[in-house]
Amino acid sequence: MTHSPITHTQRSTSLELEDQASFLRSLARRLVKDASSADDLAQETLIAAVHSKTRRGDISNPDARPWMARVLRRKAANEWRANARRSAREDAAARPEATSSTLDSVAQVDLAERLLGHVRALEADVQNAIMGRFYRAESLKELAKEAGVPVTTVQSRITRGLGEMRAKLDAEEPGGRVAWLSGLAAFGGLGRGA
Repeated sequence: MTHSPITHTQRSTSLELEDQASFLRSLARRLVKDASSADDLAQETLIAAVHSKTRRGDISNPDARPWMARVLRRKAANEWRANARRSAREDAAARPEATSSTLDSVAQVDLAERLLGHVRALEADVQNAIMGRFYRAESLKELAKEAGVPVTTVQSRITRGLGEMRAKLDAEEPGGRVAWLSGLAAFGGLGRGA
């Protein structure tokens, strides 16, 4: 079996194809998190460009790159929508896990009440910083302006308050930090599959 030498046109097309592939991989990596998904998107876009009737397989045309970028973005959006739909279908079809018992609910409410008690026991300026930051969702700048102190002071008050509350909860909870953290996560909906 003899191989014919590669012509200048073939070499030029190969370089153009590699240049476009590199561009598409770079764009795809910015659109999707997974490197293998990005490579798949780039390959699918190149195949679409080569087989496109409007492109006539000519990827060297100056307007090919914007066209391929649009195709890649649409493919990425379609992939994202398909994954979202699949995830929703799987969530709907999954059998519900065991729901928390009444005892779990009571324990979670008890933990929340103890946490609130610890917040109330903090010094007034620390309590105000904690409540402002986590209950009223105020920024550090807003809290600093409201209190008439530097942002670093507000940060240190929050750090100090959280440290005091952690220490109290660690001491109170039989299972230590792991127990009360999992209780808070479940109470806040973070520990559930929802």
